[in-house]
Formats: sequence, C-alpha cells, structure tokens
Amino acid sequence: MVHQFGNHHDIPSQYRVHRTGDWLPTDHRIHAKWLSSHIAYLDSIPAHQHPPLTPALAAFQSLIESTPRIYMYFTAMWDEVPRKPCYASDPTGGKQIRGYKHMLSVINRVFGRAPEWTDAAADVGMVGVPLVAVFDYAMGTPSGHAAFLDPEVNKALKDVLNEWGEFLKSEKSAEVLGGHKTGWFGETAYSDLMEVANAARGTDYKFEDMFVCDPGAKYHGYKSWDDFFTRRLRPDARPVASPDDDSVVANACESKPFHVARDVKLRDRFWVKAQPYSVLDMLAHAPESEQFAGGVSAN
Repeated sequence: MVHQFGNHHDIPSQYRVHRTGDWLPTDHRIHAKWLSSHIAYLDSIPAHQHPPLTPALAAFQSLIESTPRIYMYFTAMWDEVPRKPCYASDPTGGKQIRGYKHMLSVINRVFGRAPEWTDAAADVGMVGVPLVAVFDYAMGTPSGHAAFLDPEVNKALKDVLNEWGEFLKSEKSAEVLGGHKTGWFGETAYSDLMEVANAARGTDYKFEDMFVCDPGAKYHGYKSWDDFFTRRLRPDARPVASPDDDSVVANACESKPFHVARDVKLRDRFWVKAQPYSVLDMLAHAPESEQFAGGVSAN
C-alpha cells in the first residue's frame, strides 16, 4: 500500500516530527532532504548567476526591505528557529534557510517548476506544499507568527502563489507529466497513483477508465500541470455518498475529517489544519462574521 506522508516506516525518535493533518512528512529527514536539494543547487552556482526573482517575488523583497516591521519579522524569524535536532539544519548544524534573501532565492527556484513525482513513496507528502516546506519552522517562531498574520505579507504571498498558479497553467508545466522517472506517467508514479485512487472503493480501474483523458495523446491529453491536477472523474468512477441526505458530508480528494468544533465563538480557539483560529480572524473581521457565531467548524 502506498503511504503518502512518510510515516509508514520505523523513524528514529530524533527524526520523528508530529504533523497534525499530515501536511508534511512525519520523518524530518524527508523534509530536510527535499529542502537541501534545492539549496545545494543554488549553492553550486555563483550568486550572480542565479535566475532573477519573478516579478511577484521581487515585489515581496521590496516590501520586506521598505517596511520596518516586516523587515524585522523576516530577519528575526530565521534566528528564532530552535537549534535542536528535530529542526532544519545542514550537516554542519547551521540553518538551512539563512535569511530572507536566501528564502526568496529558494522559493524562486521551487516555483520555477511544477511538482515532480518522487520515486520514494515516503516523499510523496512533499508534492503539494513546497511553500509550507520552506516556511515550516519559521512559521512557529514569534516573529514568524506575527509575519504571517500581517495583511501586507499575506497579500504579497497571495501574489507569489497566483504567479506560480499561472505558470502551472502553462504548457511548460506539463513537462513533469512524462513517462520519465520523476514524471507522473512514469511506471512507478502511475502504479502508485492508481493504487491510491482505487483504494477508496476497492476498484481496479485503469487511469483512463477513472479519469477523463486521451491515453493516446501526449501527457494523456493534459495541457498543463493544472489541467492534470484538476482532472475530471468519469461519471461512475466516484459516486457521491448519500447525495440526498444533508446529514452526510462527503469528503473530496481522498481527504478525511480532522476535527469538528461546535458552538464556535467570534473570539475563540479551535483547530483548522493544526492551527488555532477564531471566526473573526479567519474572515478578516468581515461584517458577515456575526452570522457564523454559534456555528460548527468541520475540517
């Protein structure tokens, strides 16, 4: 059986990190290896040969350097990451991300490509969350927490993600869909992908039987990574459970319920994807927030 989050094998205690919601691998070594591979590439070439930052990342750098409080956040957060074995470090014990300029260079490299398949099943958890992997430890520091609550920072990050989203709609992004070792239609990737897809109902579909595609075309007819990632199911492949029963919630995309909070308050603490939020904060203090007081949060 394919295990998507790197938690199926024996992990020495010093490398095991609790990941509520499984957004990153439980085995810290997978996270460190993934990040190190990008850092090693950047370190292997002179800084003046690094590709220029994308427009959105260049604007993010300008925001950091022109706004004192944000500059303080992004210079301090990396120093506040604990120097303990379970946190990211290079072989010499130093920080993997060495500062905000290094952070921008790493993101620039990561977002210059679409997510590739990795042959090691334990690494699959790294496919969809590269930005989380870069910020993982810094987000939990005092300065990191303040930074990611800052509206200007979030607007800048939204622009960065939207820019990457446009790339993922491009034909170039489809290069990761090939039949090569790290391609999504490679032998191992295809086998593991369909094992997971069939597991929900115990079926034995081929890819073309489950998903709308053209198996005779290049990349099965998908024109971009986004086209592949948002592929449509065949009508009978995944019937919706109890479609006429409003008391039944159908979880999409192999997701699973994590937590339910009832009678939530405008100012409250309940868990959403392993982080505490209040209704007011989640909805940016919008006037409509009032109508959700006393409601139920399911995630």
